[in-house]
Amino acid sequence: GGAYRSWIAIGIAENYARARELLDASAAASSVMADDSAPRAPVPREQLGKLDSSFQPYALAHAAALRAMRDPETGFTIRGLEGDPMRAHDWPRDGVIAAWSLFECGETEAAWKSIEAYLSLVRNKDEPRRPFGSMPESVYTSGEMASPHFLVDDRGPARLLWVARRMLDSRGPNAKAAWVREHWAAIEGAAEFLSGWS
Repeated sequence: GGAYRSWIAIGIAENYARARELLDASAAASSVMADDSAPRAPVPREQLGKLDSSFQPYALAHAAALRAMRDPETGFTIRGLEGDPMRAHDWPRDGVIAAWSLFECGETEAAWKSIEAYLSLVRNKDEPRRPFGSMPESVYTSGEMASPHFLVDDRGPARLLWVARRMLDSRGPNAKAAWVREHWAAIEGAAEFLSGWS
């Protein structure tokens, strides 16, 4: 007789494996969405105002899921909230977008920590199958490489630089310049890698 809520997730992608990944992520998020006591990440009113009112609860729920899937110690975004520890990977190409989403939700400190964690993955020397300026395709939430080292993904560095540039717009000129100087080696390395591989 009591009321209840249910969630139905449908994965639509180019192949079964990718659809399965989407469904896994949805299943992990649903355990957060189902719990009304779970902390909700704030979404700025001006951002919510851009959405139809029927979509606003979903925006808040997904913001909470992103927040819950982030490792607060390292700043990396974990793939699953529970289950097989081998699922606790971070794909930087997706993690940097999650960081930007948190930034847009007002979680600025967490977002900057995540971006700096991803910058720490930019390789600072050239080795066979590990080009200078590249990033691992995936890492464990400790930051250790998870994918085979020969898998080189140019989307991670590209999205990292794009997101960092967008987030830097929120800082004043002096703070922006100081942050760029602090992380210049990784920024320059990623840019050099992309100029040679794209």
